[in-house]
Amino acid sequence: DELAGLAAEVPRESVDATDAFSEQTMELLQRAAEKAHELHRNELDTEHLLYVLADTDVCAALLKELKLSPQDIKSYIDEHAKQGTASDDASPERMTVSPRLKKAFQYAFQASRDLGHSYVGPEHLLIGLAAVPDSLAGTLLKKYGVTPEALRQKVVKVVGKGAE
Repeated sequence: DELAGLAAEVPRESVDATDAFSEQTMELLQRAAEKAHELHRNELDTEHLLYVLADTDVCAALLKELKLSPQDIKSYIDEHAKQGTASDDASPERMTVSPRLKKAFQYAFQASRDLGHSYVGPEHLLIGLAAVPDSLAGTLLKKYGVTPEALRQKVVKVVGKGAE
């Protein structure tokens, strides 16, 4: 399992957070790692996850509720994401997870619980990213006025509470 390495990277206290990740979430992390790899980064960070999240149906719906287009988000990240120095043959599976992203995972897990959901999906990850202000994703969301609170309200509207 390519993501076994990812789970190993996550600090002990948030292990249960990754246990609750839905299959879609695991796939998104895989795609985010590929995005980071394209940017020659050895570390998976918030902007890489936000980039792939913008394409999911649920996040696109949430962004639309907040008058934002996924394309705006992706263009901003393409302009501002840091290029790394990793070689082309560096493996995306060997990627480490930034402390900022680990924090976002913990917030996502918490948001999922608060909303009575039994999984951590894209909508929770989006809330998690918005809750980490000292990250590129957090800064970008804040710039557009997207707060964790606003997102929670929209998640209740779009996904419902206690959804499976």
